[in-house]
Amino acid sequence: MAVGTKHKGLTMNEDVSEKEAPAQELASDLIRLERNGEWEEIARLLEGRVLTAQEMAETAWTLYLNGAFESARHLLLPLEEKLTSPPLAFALAHLRLLEGDMSLAQRFADKDWHWDKTGTHAFAFQVALEHAFSESFLQLVERHELKTAEKLETLYSAVEPWLDGEKKPEHIRQLSETLLAARLDNEPCLLATTDKNASSECQTILERQAYRLEEIEPFLKADHKTILDIGANVGAFTFLAAQKWPDSRILAFEPGKAAFACLCFNTRKQENV
Repeated sequence: MAVGTKHKGLTMNEDVSEKEAPAQELASDLIRLERNGEWEEIARLLEGRVLTAQEMAETAWTLYLNGAFESARHLLLPLEEKLTSPPLAFALAHLRLLEGDMSLAQRFADKDWHWDKTGTHAFAFQVALEHAFSESFLQLVERHELKTAEKLETLYSAVEPWLDGEKKPEHIRQLSETLLAARLDNEPCLLATTDKNASSECQTILERQAYRLEEIEPFLKADHKTILDIGANVGAFTFLAAQKWPDSRILAFEPGKAAFACLCFNTRKQENV
C-alpha cells in the first residue's frame, strides 16, 4: 500500500517500486509535454504513479533545471516539509515566489542549513542560478514585472554568501549569459542583460576597464551637468555614472526592446537617471 502524500494523482511512497520508470525517463516526458502545453497528458502521465521521495526529488530537480516549472512545483510541494537539501528548497522557494508567495523565500533565508564540506551545495546552486533562475529572471524583466524580479533578487541575496567567489566591497561576477551579480559597497544586487556579449560588455564597464572616467570628470565640475548615454544597451555605463556622479542628470536612450527592459530594471533605483 502506498503511504505518504498524494498530489494531483501522484503518490509518494516511502518504499522503492521496481515497476516504475526511472526518474530521468519521467522527467524527459514531463519536460516535453510541458513545453508543448499538453497539461491533460501530464495529468494522465502522473495519474496513479507511485514514486519514492528520492525519485520525486530527482525528477523535480531535472524539471526545474530545464524550465518545466509547473511540473517541478507539483513534485516538490508534497516534499515541502521534508526538504533538507538547500538547492531543492531554493528551487521550491523560487517557484512559489513566481506565484507571488514570498513566505518560503523568507523561510529559506532564515533557516540554518546544514552545508556539507564538499562544496556540492554551492555547485548545485551555481547550476540552478545559471539555468532556471537566470532564465525566469530575464523573462520577468522583459515583461516589465520588476517587482517580482526584485523579490528574486532578495532570494539570491540569501544564497550569495554560500557561493564561491571574492568578497570584495566591489565585485562583479557572471551568474549566467544573461545575469550578473554585483557587490557594490558591500550590497549584493543583480543586473539583467540580454545575451553573453551584453553581459561581458556590462562586466567590463562596471569593472571600469572600458571608459576612462577621469577624462569625463573635468566636464562635470560645474553644477547641473547632464550626461547623455545614447545607445545605452542594458545600462552598465548609466548605472556606473549614476553612482559616480549623483549630482548629474543622466538621460539614457536605447531602441532595442529587450535591452531597454534590462536598462529600466538595472537603473530603477538611480533617482538621477
